[in-house]
Amino acid sequence: MSILFRLIILLSCVVLVQQSANEVVFVEAELIDPEMPALPRNIRKVVVNDQKLFAFRILPVKGDLADWRTKFSDSEMIQFVFGLRRQARLQASKVDLKPSADSPDTPFLVYVGSDMGLGGPAVASNFRIMATSDDGRQIRSDSLMVMAPLKIGSSIMQPIDFYNQKYLAPLVAHELFHGLMGDLYGTKMIEMKARSYSRKGHAADRITDEFLAFIEGTAEAMELVALEVHASEVSNTLIDYPHLTDELRDLFVDSRGND
Repeated sequence: MSILFRLIILLSCVVLVQQSANEVVFVEAELIDPEMPALPRNIRKVVVNDQKLFAFRILPVKGDLADWRTKFSDSEMIQFVFGLRRQARLQASKVDLKPSADSPDTPFLVYVGSDMGLGGPAVASNFRIMATSDDGRQIRSDSLMVMAPLKIGSSIMQPIDFYNQKYLAPLVAHELFHGLMGDLYGTKMIEMKARSYSRKGHAADRITDEFLAFIEGTAEAMELVALEVHASEVSNTLIDYPHLTDELRDLFVDSRGND
């Protein structure tokens, strides 16, 4: 199936999105060595139908996770993008595309914490997961939303800092749109990323290459749609949080909207 045809399906999801329940399930990796970070080589593997999968644990929703579930549920922008992803998966199934293990009804897996790195909120696509709860529930997914802190130099910004600045919803929406592309392109996303050669990052003021431009440009364009529909969830002021270091404050004053 051509990239153009998949992109047409992606764009059509904006029109086809419907209101429905979007289940969020919080998970954590089952580590081989609990003292080490949750890098792929340190995550326990399970074999299902001759396929090696990363083993994750489904967590009970209480404390901070209950608060995050409420924040996700209350965000119309995030729910809007969840709905788009469900529609993308549905449309892919209608034309016999099967780029990932996720169906329209597959819950959205979310990890909150720093064990998977300090790269900030991100979506890992083609990340083959089997998540299991203590009561035996199992969820098979190729997508994981990582709610991690963002470390820049000596400064660290927590996800709650983004939320308090009314910046979290568009950031999560952008990353979920990367996940939506993974829903449609599957391993083709890995191939496109591998072909990117500029190694300059993807700030708006930098010239990169056609592969990175397509991946980031599509997510940026779809994010703008979400911003237009749910503009009230985004602050129109620059980030300025009392607990931010000067280094982080300067970063967001200089580059807000470039990521």
